[in-house]
Amino acid sequence: MKYLSALSTALGLSTAGEVCGLASPLDLQAGRMSTGTRPFRASAAIKVGTITPGQVRARCTRLLPDVYLPAGEEPTALDRAHAAWLWTKRAGVVAGWSAAAVHGARWVPEDAEGEVVVTGKARAQRGLTAWRWNLDATEVTDVNGMVVTTTLRTAHDLARRLPLVEAVAVIDELCWMSCAEPEAVLRHAELHPGGRGVVRLRRAVALADTGSESPWETRARLAVVLAGLPRPETQIEVFDEDGRFVARVDFGWRPWKVAVEYDGAHHRGSAQFARDLRRHNRLVAAGWTVIRVTATDVIHPKEFLALVARALTRAGARW
Repeated sequence: MKYLSALSTALGLSTAGEVCGLASPLDLQAGRMSTGTRPFRASAAIKVGTITPGQVRARCTRLLPDVYLPAGEEPTALDRAHAAWLWTKRAGVVAGWSAAAVHGARWVPEDAEGEVVVTGKARAQRGLTAWRWNLDATEVTDVNGMVVTTTLRTAHDLARRLPLVEAVAVIDELCWMSCAEPEAVLRHAELHPGGRGVVRLRRAVALADTGSESPWETRARLAVVLAGLPRPETQIEVFDEDGRFVARVDFGWRPWKVAVEYDGAHHRGSAQFARDLRRHNRLVAAGWTVIRVTATDVIHPKEFLALVARALTRAGARW
């Protein structure tokens, strides 16, 4: 047991069982797998006696060489990030979508493959992207024992390669998480002059607004801006004529009292619908025009953009 404890400590784990993320040896002997388990390095788990090679083959799914997940569990983007880091034997730096997942970003594609920064040569692996970047010491951080690119470096890396709208959504989210202004992302471009995608990055930064609280809010706002309408203000607090708080709207134009609200799936329940209706009526009573949009409206924005333009014009806006 002292040997298992020492090796677990060396691997940064509290118990030997956590080396592989599986159940205890007694559970394995009884044919049980623990719930909520995560990727593990088979060689490390076998070495400490937590699992046998036969059990790995029979009860686990291979994600990467020597990295497995218990069979029957669908890997998430966070699982693939962890697997990629384990594949480097904890020597790499988690990056890209994987870093976003580790930081807790809400919009990471579930099918995003693992991404890591490595030094030296690395064989190509299916389901993994290994980058060879020179990272400054200020561009990496520790999250739950994993070395990852910082939120701002992650935003820099993703925004340089994503389509404009997605790039802006990435910057909005990661800058909001780090309490930083979007312009801070450009510092990383200055650290590494000559990198690809810098023009795209600068445009995305110029359009970013950390007031957006979801990727769909960002998409709705960008539809408005890219259509040539006045740039809106995000998260506007509305008060009635007596100074009492009415609501905070997703984005809008304070001088003309026009607001746009994005209604996601959570707005469809009967209780939430009733609250939304009361809130809408209070905004109207305060003199505001409120245009509510859904994902479908954002994907096909022609009609909702016409409504916004008409409301602004009626309120006296000129652009």
